[in-house]
Amino acid sequence: KYVLEVKAQGVELIIDWGCMGVGRSPNTARKVAQRTGVNVAIPTGIYKWLLEPKFDGWSVDKLSRYMVKEFKQGIYGTDIKPAFIKLGANPVPTKIETNIHHAATQAAAEIGATVACHLPFPLDARNETELARARQVWGIARSNGVEPDRFVWGHANGVIKADKVTPAHLDSARSQYLEL
Repeated sequence: KYVLEVKAQGVELIIDWGCMGVGRSPNTARKVAQRTGVNVAIPTGIYKWLLEPKFDGWSVDKLSRYMVKEFKQGIYGTDIKPAFIKLGANPVPTKIETNIHHAATQAAAEIGATVACHLPFPLDARNETELARARQVWGIARSNGVEPDRFVWGHANGVIKADKVTPAHLDSARSQYLEL
């Protein structure tokens, strides 16, 4: 019902940031799209360090190949393909999280996908700490060949208020897109 209400207001696309680790259902996305006529874009990628058990012990390259495979063949054995790669980042990265960031950005660079990174820190940490972490994640993306126009800094509104975005903010994140 809600999707039909927003469709009546002109919404044609829902971007679902639910990747592996936080719940992802390609079949639900398909049903919503079929029943409402509103497109639903879903990602590949792994949220923070929340690896599914089948990924335990996988190398960066093997994780990257898995994400590329989802773009080429579909998610969870369906023919539904992701529209982008979504990541999450903690204030202090773990080795697993860093490996996931490398794998995802390698995959993104290989296939030209957009990377959206979610930085959901507590409100009291939304300052230079978050900005430094965004720079660190962007550094990983850049080192793996992700172009600036393919990087979205999600939840930037904790540091940057939508009505106060300046060129300096964009330069600090080294990103072309901010999700507020």
